[in-house]
Amino acid sequence: MILRLSITTSVFFFTILPDCLARTESLLRLIEMGMQHSPKAIQANLQLENAMLGSASAKYAFFPTLEFTSSQGVAKSVPGSSNSPWASDLNLKLSETLFDSGRRFFAYNRAQLELDKAKVVFQKTRDEIAFTVLQLYYDLSYEQANLESQEQNYKLLSRQSKLVDDQYRQG
Repeated sequence: MILRLSITTSVFFFTILPDCLARTESLLRLIEMGMQHSPKAIQANLQLENAMLGSASAKYAFFPTLEFTSSQGVAKSVPGSSNSPWASDLNLKLSETLFDSGRRFFAYNRAQLELDKAKVVFQKTRDEIAFTVLQLYYDLSYEQANLESQEQNYKLLSRQSKLVDDQYRQG
């Protein structure tokens, strides 16, 4: 179970950049990929699932239990008993624990606390990964813009150098 990310602040920041729609979609995709493939996120997600199952198990401890057993086979041959050597047995047992000194309540409360803790750990991990991806994405965007401006400066300087060189050769 992977919870869906909702990042609204990144959409606001991308309004100042060109091609904001494509960048925002790719950024959200990068964050989703980070959540899917990060070992820390996978661990937090599995802990959350485990806590959810533990909470459900603790909740179901309050319900009565139903036990169903069956057996079939050859019966011991006892003289004077029925003519058939085959025997079968079918049992259904319903049991309820009425008093257990509060163990079920304690286990349920503990499971709920573990679930709350797992949710907080998952949210913290999600936020850390989203922040890391955002930071790296913005650094990459900055470096790309910086590279483009340096390429433009290089072209401009090479043209100016060529013009100066041509003027020098002309005398």
